[in-house]
Amino acid sequence: MLARPDSLATITESWLARFERALAMPGRARLKTLFHADSHWRDVLALTWQIKTVDGSDAILRELPTHAAPARPTGVKLDPRRTAPRKVQRAGTEAIEAIYPHTEVQLCIVHLVRASLNYVPWKHRKLVAADLRRIYRAATAEEAQQNLEEVTRKWSAYPSVSQVWQRNWDRITPFF
Repeated sequence: MLARPDSLATITESWLARFERALAMPGRARLKTLFHADSHWRDVLALTWQIKTVDGSDAILRELPTHAAPARPTGVKLDPRRTAPRKVQRAGTEAIEAIYPHTEVQLCIVHLVRASLNYVPWKHRKLVAADLRRIYRAATAEEAQQNLEEVTRKWSAYPSVSQVWQRNWDRITPFF
């Protein structure tokens, strides 16, 4: 039997914190402790860009780390604006259902660089790409911001280069 409804949020927040730590750890040992053998994982465009249900802990342990590693999700929390965690019956088993869209996912740097170079003539692409490299190779978000400002000034003839980065900055900074 599950806990009282008022403690479901506490149970869920605790599980989400353990889940986030497990994803950050190498290997699957910690992650394995979080899923029952008959668990189901529903990825609704979060990590795989597919609406996909993975059934069974073995399948989840194969799939989840593969897709979570490149995305590096952090800040996994319940959404206070959505339905609170609740007790539900799934396949005859009591479970807690929760919605947690408060997850930070890092934007793919390769896709960002490609999008930045879309409107740059071929003769300047290598030079612009070299300058962009200084942004994503920065040691801190502050250093990356300074490098972005330099790129913006230097390549002002191609405003789309820096606009792509500025528009997505909040989805880039988890990288640092």
